[in-house]
Amino acid sequence: MILFFNRLPVSLAQKLELFKERALALYGSEYYNVGKDKFIGDNLTVESLLPDWVISEYEKDPTNVSIVPIVKNYLRWLFSQKYGYGALITWEALRSPMLMDEKLVESVGELYFPGIDFSASGLNIPLINIRKFSIQVDYNYFSKKGTPDSIKYVLVTLLGYAYDTTEVISYENFVLTIKCNITEAHKEFIEEHVIPAGTTVIYESV
Repeated sequence: MILFFNRLPVSLAQKLELFKERALALYGSEYYNVGKDKFIGDNLTVESLLPDWVISEYEKDPTNVSIVPIVKNYLRWLFSQKYGYGALITWEALRSPMLMDEKLVESVGELYFPGIDFSASGLNIPLINIRKFSIQVDYNYFSKKGTPDSIKYVLVTLLGYAYDTTEVISYENFVLTIKCNITEAHKEFIEEHVIPAGTTVIYESV
């Protein structure tokens, strides 16, 4: 197994805090708090905004109190992602790579590779690749980081090279051979963020 010390480890708490800051910055709203606190929107209900006597009258005769359905529909619009400010978002849509909003997908990739701005790096990585890479990243990348299998996982899943024509072979004395037609931008990314420090990489075209 290849040993590596190319980057200081980043704790899960630090990653979550960065993700939270990124989410708040992208959406510009405290409604997108992804920590343990409830969404501010959870506290906004018809009952919390109107006096008890109005709610009581509405329950007795809904046709006689029109303000309740007006407020209710306003809140539905306010929290609608399609029509309003999108101030309501489910935890599943934040947690699942295949469901989360596109604004967050790229920031997830930046958590895996700190310092990389995928939108400006020229790597040309589609968002769908970041989604697929994220699904089993802990098992296929972080738990095996620095090994040929983990490097191939990056090449195939994140960078989009064909599985059958991509091969990663390690030799003694920190020499690694990658058999694949890799672009120069991808080589730079791999050597800086994926390959263990001190490893010599040999590229072979296929």
